[in-house]
Amino acid sequence: MQFLCIWCRMWRAHRNARSLPCGSATRLGNRSAACPRSLGDAALDLGERRWRGEVADLFPPSSECASESARESFCYPTERLFRLGSVSLMFFRYPADRLHVFLFTLLFAVDVTVYLTVDSPYWLALYFLLGIVPKAGTCAFNHHHQHVLTFHQTWLNRLLEIMYALQTGVTANAWKLHHSLGHHVNYLDQKKDESRWQRDDGSTMAEFEYANWTTLTAYLRAWNVGASYKKDRRVFLVMGIVTVALVAALVFYRPLPGLFVFVIAPLFSLWGTAWATYAHHANRSVDSHFVACNNVVHRVYNFWTGNLGFHTAHHYKPGVHWSKLPELHAQIADKIPDDAYVEPGLPWRWLGKSWFPARTAATAEVSDAELTTPPAANQTA
Repeated sequence: MQFLCIWCRMWRAHRNARSLPCGSATRLGNRSAACPRSLGDAALDLGERRWRGEVADLFPPSSECASESARESFCYPTERLFRLGSVSLMFFRYPADRLHVFLFTLLFAVDVTVYLTVDSPYWLALYFLLGIVPKAGTCAFNHHHQHVLTFHQTWLNRLLEIMYALQTGVTANAWKLHHSLGHHVNYLDQKKDESRWQRDDGSTMAEFEYANWTTLTAYLRAWNVGASYKKDRRVFLVMGIVTVALVAALVFYRPLPGLFVFVIAPLFSLWGTAWATYAHHANRSVDSHFVACNNVVHRVYNFWTGNLGFHTAHHYKPGVHWSKLPELHAQIADKIPDDAYVEPGLPWRWLGKSWFPARTAATAEVSDAELTTPPAANQTA
């Protein structure tokens, strides 16, 4: 709940910053700025620049602010506005993460409420079933978080990882070791891939065979990858112990709700994650990044999974933040074969048709340096 309160204060500050009407004072020192799309957006941009050290002070002394009365009537409200608008960027590395973190935190709050108040096994079973699709989004963003950390602060990242682990069954650094440092490095070699979809004889695993085997071996494979990344493995071990101890305490305090909410649901989410990844690569050629992945360009699917459907782009540059994958996809779309586009599974295909916006946009210019660096220079963060 403390994490939820912190997030709400940051979000409220951002909304307040966006509420100032166009035409209000937007002076930075002696230089007048044109009214931006929203002053809140300008505040966030300047706040991020200050965080990165690109500007020493957003509000240097100026003639308009020379007197105390002038500062109180004109400069101070503007300064306060910009400082409030940049509060969230003191925590979030990318503004795009705020909405989904808020939604998944609300979902976790519902989990805790059900755990504390519901005793009927029938209602608990119904809640488990209703939570499968929403928690698919949590699984996807746990994946994104362990590619590119959500917060600047380590303690907030650890807190988020505990929340994600209690929802998805994947603890801190488990994705990073098994997936980011394992699967992404080895997926073009099915003898080494931590999420291999081929059997030892080269034949293709059945869908549920793959899901079961990947689930059962997930933590062992993550541990084995950690042999080359000792610091990450220590975090994986310590946070795993903390998570297991927390789950044990929750089940001890309220056995039946604890079993449904914090054991059965996360384990099913872990299995569901493995099952969902089968469609990302199975039966694809492993000759290059551009042919080894299936892509899903479906609006609802990509909103809830954080653009995970742009899977070729994700594998091409794993260190690119999820919000920038459509732009990266546009850069490489001419290299992706038509048979690498598929429809999503249920329930997503009930929520509209897929669209193919980037098939003719391969020459689109993207100025973000993160998208234009060579693949080898942009790996996991």
